[in-house]
Amino acid sequence: TGYAPITGTPWLSVFAERSPFAEAFRSTGQSATGTSKLRAELDDLPPDEWAAKLRHVISDQVSVILRRSVDPDRPLSEYGMDSLGALELRTRIENETGIRISATGITTVHGLADLLCEKLLPAGAA
Repeated sequence: TGYAPITGTPWLSVFAERSPFAEAFRSTGQSATGTSKLRAELDDLPPDEWAAKLRHVISDQVSVILRRSVDPDRPLSEYGMDSLGALELRTRIENETGIRISATGITTVHGLADLLCEKLLPAGAA
């Protein structure tokens, strides 16, 4: 065994781009321009309908995590959403929207949808 220092690793980038693992990441809803399917759907809607669409998407994600439907105005903690569930929801939402949200932003479906609307809408479009 030995150590051979290597400066620059162009082969690593090429290898990563061609691996089956990278292919799995490319097919997770991102288009060639880097926008998600959700962002494309939102762009097709008038801005005043974004909140309803986001509430629907968030409700679907919460239902998958908690395995039950939820009232968008009730705190998610009342349904048993713990820190791991909140982390999973955050990860799903961040992957779909590209927007980072804090754990404190996840209180209700309605509140989270409003927060995402504020962050997603261009300044002055609301």
